Amino acid sequence: MKKAFGLFLALAMILSYGTNLLFAGDPDNIATKPEIKIVKKDRLMKDYEIKKDEFLVRTGQKLIDIYIDLQLGVGSTSGTVGNALGTGTYKTDSKIGVKTGGVISIAIKDLFSFTTGLELNGKQFSFTPPVTDTAANNVFKGAENILSGTYMNIPLYINVGGMISEDVGLTFYGGPYLGFRVNTTTLSETGFKDVDLGLSGTLTGNYVVAYPLSLLLGVNFQFGGLNNLGGSKFIDNITTQNFTVFTGARIGF
Repeated sequence: MKKAFGLFLALAMILSYGTNLLFAGDPDNIATKPEIKIVKKDRLMKDYEIKKDEFLVRTGQKLIDIYIDLQLGVGSTSGTVGNALGTGTYKTDSKIGVKTGGVISIAIKDLFSFTTGLELNGKQFSFTPPVTDTAANNVFKGAENILSGTYMNIPLYINVGGMISEDVGLTFYGGPYLGFRVNTTTLSETGFKDVDLGLSGTLTGNYVVAYPLSLLLGVNFQFGGLNNLGGSKFIDNITTQNFTVFTGARIGF
């Protein structure tokens, strides 16, 4: 009887030890080591700060918010060409161009922000001199001519708007821009200028996919040539009107 009891006790101890090894989540007490505790605490604090920042942005409570919009779009440009000789009206037709770039916005309390950056905007349109203008027809061959300008724009915009729900935001920014032409043109007779001063307005909707990343969809209108884009003995004034639809991504910081 004593032998049986001793055997039973030994078997129970072995089973207990084996069970502890099998089901123990941390048999070597790794989680209790000081250096591991520090790493876990740092991770928790980092995750907490990210979630806290996300909550403040989604609810419009963040005091200062900085984000970058990366955009790619397609637009149509129409032009207005003034006849310096006063012998008729230039006929113009719009053409398609591409717009891309990135702008950075600094927002204060989700109500007001300043936006700037770099935008590469391709603007082109065609024009035909009036049939009554013999001198212009001799220079421009009496046919349709395409005037193309690719400008690197530096915007100086005021931005209003913010999140209208936890996932969706709506912003409008507008103001002046300064553009520098980066392509060359063969139509030197137009006096097409290398600098474009204009006004721009943009309406952008954003959807938060996974903070800090949002998807963008927006429209932009630009009126170019406040400084007069052309000037020659045939043409005394050139302005442009550009409408663009774009998409892209917003990254918050």
